Amino acid sequence: MEGELLSLSAAFCWALGASIYKKSLSNVSPLILNLFRSSSAAMLIFLLLFPLQSLNHISKLSLSLAGLICFTSLVTWGLGDTLYFLGLKLIGVGKTVPMTYSYPLFVLPISILLLGEPLTIQIVIGTICVVTGIWMITGEAREETQHLGNSKLGIAASLGAAACWAFGTTCFKMILAYFDPVLLSFLRLIFLIPLLGAMSLMSSRNRLLIKQLSKLDIGLMALGGVIAIGIGDTIYLIGLNMIQANIAAPLGSTTPLFSTALALMLLRERLSKKTVAAALIMSLGIVLLNIKA
Repeated sequence: MEGELLSLSAAFCWALGASIYKKSLSNVSPLILNLFRSSSAAMLIFLLLFPLQSLNHISKLSLSLAGLICFTSLVTWGLGDTLYFLGLKLIGVGKTVPMTYSYPLFVLPISILLLGEPLTIQIVIGTICVVTGIWMITGEAREETQHLGNSKLGIAASLGAAACWAFGTTCFKMILAYFDPVLLSFLRLIFLIPLLGAMSLMSSRNRLLIKQLSKLDIGLMALGGVIAIGIGDTIYLIGLNMIQANIAAPLGSTTPLFSTALALMLLRERLSKKTVAAALIMSLGIVLLNIKA
């Protein structure tokens, strides 16, 4: 049960983090946002390595394992998250979120083929309920973003992000069989940050944007990164280490449900009947995913 709760807690952290640095996304490129939030998260996780004694596992880091961690990190969080932010900019939340957070559907067949995980009727129905709820809960936002351009590129970016996240969930599940989740969370950022920094500085426009960043923008990106990556990603990897990938993935993808709850509490938004129905369907999916076969 601990793994399931950690996966749900990670989804909440991702929703809270996104709501914090959402304002900065209008002022910076996806690469810059990814760089600043990853850097702040790395500092937090570094401080956690010592009290948790995670550095004791560094002796298990072989050259081949380091290469796999580096490659998976670049694909999942480097490419995947950047494509996700690009989708948000091009076609908006209402279209990007349901496509990217449908990645548990990709995880289902991959986890069976590569990980040999058992597949129960509860997992199948629970995953479908969560994905259906995501599509419903963002339905109204889709209607409000019809005016946004670059639809084909935005759709391609969103589906690309989903494929990257599914690939990462499966690969990290395999890595966790040999490695500590907190140290893994730190190392993937160490591999990722230099690449993000180099790619950001290659563009003169990005260099100009970095110089023009306000203290508020930097603070929001850093705080969002600490919550979403430093805490959210780390506890997700810990949860993934405890339970099957085809259970952790759909539970982690409930982020839109928590985003809606935060909007309700912080912005006093009114819930439509469709949103209520979506929340109930996603809740049913969560219950089914927590049922032990």
